[in-house]
Amino acid sequence: MEERKSGKKTRGIIIAAMLVLLLAIGCLCGITFAKYVTSKSVSTQSATVAKWGFVISANANDLFGKEYAVTGEETLAKKVADGSGVAVVAKKAAVAPGTTGEMTFSIVGNAEVPAQIKITAGADVKEVALKGTDGNPVWSPVKWTIWSSADGTTYTEIKEAGAEGDKITADGTLATALALASKQGGTIAASTTETKKYFKLSWSWAFDGATANPTNGNRYDTLLGYAAAGDKDYTDATVSTAEGGAITVVDKSVSPEVTYTADTTISFSLTITVEQVQKTA
Repeated sequence: MEERKSGKKTRGIIIAAMLVLLLAIGCLCGITFAKYVTSKSVSTQSATVAKWGFVISANANDLFGKEYAVTGEETLAKKVADGSGVAVVAKKAAVAPGTTGEMTFSIVGNAEVPAQIKITAGADVKEVALKGTDGNPVWSPVKWTIWSSADGTTYTEIKEAGAEGDKITADGTLATALALASKQGGTIAASTTETKKYFKLSWSWAFDGATANPTNGNRYDTLLGYAAAGDKDYTDATVSTAEGGAITVVDKSVSPEVTYTADTTISFSLTITVEQVQKTA
């Protein structure tokens, strides 16, 4: 009997001890331990996006004339049916010896970051040319010139541009004219002062091709005229167009005869870009 009472007491003590332990654990779980914290408030300045304010303008209305007036008794002048003697002048959209054209474009504005001007022609460039059997031009009568101006009124021809050892010299091609313009435009420094850059791109086809090529210039001009007129047999040349559109001109005025391919269209797309450049240290 005494042993049973003693066992009950022991179990009671153990249960009481466990309850005390659980209460202690519960109390510990509710405690928030201290931590070390060091902080400092710092006043900061505000910043805004750097200004970018360039405007690009272009006017290509006069690049290729809407009509080319042709006069002269030996070609188109004639009397009307009633005999009044009034000359009739034919007009058509064309480029030919003696014609010229031009376009203007400008970059105006400023930015708070440095910028670079790039002027490029697209991959769709077509220029009038008479080409040899190797595909290289033997005659490119249309010559391109690039001009610059500080005010958009008085222009000066750009003949050479670039750093020493990296010169670009005018050669009359469209690609070189645009490269000269890009070099002339160059890098625009970050500034609050407005930058003004004006350019003019012009072309001309010399009336007398012999001036540029004393041997064959006028002859090449004539062959290009034949090519533009379409397939035909002439006493001194034959023109034929392949299925893909390639125009072949056979010059029969020389012996042996010489075969050329002809491009009779001028067209191109022009991209004028002003882009931010990374400032170097």
